[in-house]
Amino acid sequence: MLAAADIPIYKVDNPLVRGYIHSEVKNGGAIPKSTQIRKMYLSDIYDKGRAVILEKLKGHNLTLQADETSDSQDRPILNILVASLDLLKNGSLVYYLLDTVFLQGRVDHSNVARAILQCISTSGISFENIRVFNSDAAAYMQKCYREVLAPLFPNCVHITCLAHLLNLLGEEFRKPYQDVNTFVRLMSAVFFRAGARKSRYKAYIVDCKERDETINAALPPNPVQTRWNSWYDCVKHHLPNLPVYSEFFKQEVIVMGTRSPASLTELQKLFRDEKYIAGLTVAMRFIVDQSKLIINSNLYFQSATPHMLEAFDRL
Repeated sequence: MLAAADIPIYKVDNPLVRGYIHSEVKNGGAIPKSTQIRKMYLSDIYDKGRAVILEKLKGHNLTLQADETSDSQDRPILNILVASLDLLKNGSLVYYLLDTVFLQGRVDHSNVARAILQCISTSGISFENIRVFNSDAAAYMQKCYREVLAPLFPNCVHITCLAHLLNLLGEEFRKPYQDVNTFVRLMSAVFFRAGARKSRYKAYIVDCKERDETINAALPPNPVQTRWNSWYDCVKHHLPNLPVYSEFFKQEVIVMGTRSPASLTELQKLFRDEKYIAGLTVAMRFIVDQSKLIINSNLYFQSATPHMLEAFDRL
């Protein structure tokens, strides 16, 4: 039930949930906690769900997608997804996660190819049914397909993801703006694991809005490397709120005193420099105005609806 409803399993350990189960559910004390659920039941549910997915894909022409990323501990992982090329009524594809592989050693073409082939083989998917291999344009991914996968997938073509290309373009676009990059990094750091500071900032925002209804401030977003456009969203949020930040950090330095973290001290120093803030404002305004095409195109290319010709025309 929890898996089907997309509810994190650890929620069953919440004292209020446990109390409700014990008092309102017959034999509720027999319902295990999250650790036992994961060990005893989750693997069986996963196997049954995976079997259902593979049965749906059986005999269909498939597109295979490989996406290398990193987990919270910065370990390299490879997500392997598959979708049937028989489109749904709305013209979109539905991708299913076949496997998540923790890559051992170097992230190179041989390790990636080994993980993909092992996943395909254990899934019972015929190599002849794979018509499209979709990945980013990294050199090791191209080598993986060219030297290993292409000879084994006789009916397959390799397509590199245009969304990855646009994301790289977006990263290059922002590189020259060192002052903006520094400011975004410091804003992320000053609120990182700082629950009390977040609470004080929320209260400060409420007070500001009571004095000036035009203020539309909120808790600043946090740029995430794996979420494209998140850096631009941060810049768009920071631009109109620079005056709000300035007064808050003055108060926060007084509250923290000698316990002020380096990020707070540095931000306070930057806001004292009127010339720096003026230049920062100009740079942010330029980025917000000129990055709309990159942001909108990135969202467009991440769509689950195939539109290859339109995509190339747009690019």
